[in-house]
Amino acid sequence: MTKKQLAKRNIFLFTILRTLQKRAYLPVMAVYFAEISGLSLSQIGFVVAAAAIASLLIEVPTGYISDRFGRAFSIKLYGLILLVGLMSIIIFQNFGGVLFGMILQAISFAFMSGNGDALLHDSLVVLDREDEFTKVGARAQSVSLAANMVILATIPLSYAIDPRLPFVAGVIMAAIIITVGFYVTDFSKVGPEQKEKKLPLKELYSKYGSLIPFAVFFGMVNALYIAPAKVMDLAIVELGFKPEYLGWLMALASLFGVIIGPLVKHMRNIGIKKFTMLDSLMLFLTFVAFTTTNLPFIIVLFIIPFGFWRYRGIVYNHYILEKYPTKYKATLLSSIRNIELVHLVWIAFGSSLVVEQLGYQPGFTVITIFSLLLITPFMYFTTKALKK
Repeated sequence: MTKKQLAKRNIFLFTILRTLQKRAYLPVMAVYFAEISGLSLSQIGFVVAAAAIASLLIEVPTGYISDRFGRAFSIKLYGLILLVGLMSIIIFQNFGGVLFGMILQAISFAFMSGNGDALLHDSLVVLDREDEFTKVGARAQSVSLAANMVILATIPLSYAIDPRLPFVAGVIMAAIIITVGFYVTDFSKVGPEQKEKKLPLKELYSKYGSLIPFAVFFGMVNALYIAPAKVMDLAIVELGFKPEYLGWLMALASLFGVIIGPLVKHMRNIGIKKFTMLDSLMLFLTFVAFTTTNLPFIIVLFIIPFGFWRYRGIVYNHYILEKYPTKYKATLLSSIRNIELVHLVWIAFGSSLVVEQLGYQPGFTVITIFSLLLITPFMYFTTKALKK
């Protein structure tokens, strides 16, 4: 195969990886931890925070490993570590098993957080189409979300038969990820002779300094999307929604994602500053919904923001790779994600503790007000600092 054919195959494999990254067991995870493994809300928050700390410690090194040893190598490690982590959750149905499994899962994700988009960008550079990053990435995401609808609408139903079955499906998907890794072609391993010249601190800050407030804002918002999600699942179940049907909510969010997929390239065109405002609005819609006990209202305002959330990373990463070019793409993206993990540690534990002490609706009211006060000033400083 020619180099361009291999690049096109990479883009196809990137779409497959996007599909396999959508965890089939995610909708029932919090319920499994509470009902089967016997964890309390605060223990679930602690597990999420501990997993974030593990990922925080390894995030940047995994980005460097991807740049230095190749995208394919990182994909294989991702699948292998994820598989072992899921086996721990299946076999050891207690706090220790869940904690160990979630830490391994977090470490595995660190091998893909910057690696996947770096792989796509590398392949588009070979095809001289790097300006189409958002368009191609959004198309891959739309296809994966369409497949994900079927996965999420069916596999979580197996929870009613045996609560372990959704996680068994995750093990199978992890094995497929390892296989995909053997077919990925590396185009940008950074050898010793290719290393970028070390810049003085002043020059380094001049080149990347404007990314600091962006990284803080991006990380904070993404952590607020992710950290309370398991508590949200439990809140929905508390209102009478059956756990095995939580996958349908995720499937509907995926359907909404498929619908808006063609619009994502236009979101890129509105400019990064307006996009940060849209991103913040979507986050607050979710929190507002959970301050009520109106289940249909919660479902609608759960589906829309989480369908949008699927694409936000693509838009942001295109902006970063375009405005801050470097050979160490995965390392750069992983460094920014590291800021998110710092926020994820305290937000995961804090949000679950607040809800456990106050109850679901009062707890989410406090979280909504706190998030509004926290996000607004950072959004202002971010939009001031970003390159146009």
